[in-house]
Amino acid sequence: MIAAVLAVGLGGALGAVTRAWCTDHVGPHLPEQLPWATLGINVVACFAIGIVAHVVMDSLVQTMICVGFLGGFSTMSTMCYEAVGYFMKGDYRRCFGYLAVSYATALGATALGFAVAAALS
Repeated sequence: MIAAVLAVGLGGALGAVTRAWCTDHVGPHLPEQLPWATLGINVVACFAIGIVAHVVMDSLVQTMICVGFLGGFSTMSTMCYEAVGYFMKGDYRRCFGYLAVSYATALGATALGFAVAAALS
């Protein structure tokens, strides 16, 4: 139990720092129509979890990566915050378009991660 908590904490810290770095260093170079950095981070995390959940057999390592790192790296709360911001500004098309694109690409990326992992094993 303590090992799992420490693994999640370490993974989460590394994931959050990685997300912050990506947002700060990649985000400013992307177009401003949508929060592309958040969308990209979430898609990468979903693809990775599809692979890791299929390939990594050690439960502690899987917990550290999936719950810790990818949980800290991906950012559902930021996505929702950004969508609500569009909604509050009356930009309903952008709000619901962003949510639709986010969920569709996240689900697709997770399925693709599973498929790639299955093909490689």
